[in-house]
Amino acid sequence: MSDLIRREDAISVLKALEESAPTAQHVSAIFDCEDTIKGLPSAESERKKGKWQRRKGSDCWECSKCHAVLENDDLGMHNFYFCYHCGADMMNKSGYMDIEEVYYE
Repeated sequence: MSDLIRREDAISVLKALEESAPTAQHVSAIFDCEDTIKGLPSAESERKKGKWQRRKGSDCWECSKCHAVLENDDLGMHNFYFCYHCGADMMNKSGYMDIEEVYYE
């Protein structure tokens, strides 16, 4: 999974650089960078949506997107709202973990 940064954080770093920019050309380049960052697509729209699915005959749960496996104890003790392997969003509309009893082989 790639590293994600908040757009606002990147722009605030650039704004801090504006104050110490040695020339007008540097300031202009910083403004161009800010405009570029503002125009980038959001990573949220690209985030995969998945569910934790129970394997038949075991205490394992599997990501519906990448098939990464969790033991039942791990799922019960921790809140896996995102897949630890592929980053898929595992929350349902109510804000709880999206789990499904599939029972496949």
